[in-house]
Amino acid sequence: MSLALARFLYRFRFVITFLIVAGALALAPRAQITRIDNDIAAWFSKDDPVLRDYDRLRQEFTGSRTLIVALTGPGVTSAAGLDVLRRITADVERVPYVVRAYSLASANSITSTAGEDAGIEVRPLIPRTGAIDACSR
Repeated sequence: MSLALARFLYRFRFVITFLIVAGALALAPRAQITRIDNDIAAWFSKDDPVLRDYDRLRQEFTGSRTLIVALTGPGVTSAAGLDVLRRITADVERVPYVVRAYSLASANSITSTAGEDAGIEVRPLIPRTGAIDACSR
């Protein structure tokens, strides 16, 4: 049986190859390789509560999953401005479904340490002082 199949395939290899290539070319316009559905909704049931929350958040915050807020002004880098920035960051972190909130007031500086105990050292970029830091994460 396999010997007969091998002989058939070898005898008609050019015709079979032509049919495969012609079929691929004929069906190529139907293949939607330029549009890939990479939406997270394809992986969840339509009545999943996680998907419902995700859809609601997408409607409220359209465009991306990251929200960037920029503040400008003469006092943003002053001690009072950084305290305001810390309070705003803490308020944003308390919003349901927010995973992380970063700001200049909560940014860290990471440096390598040399010597026998080489490693990394993580310190606040701007020194944190005051009552606001007692409840920071």
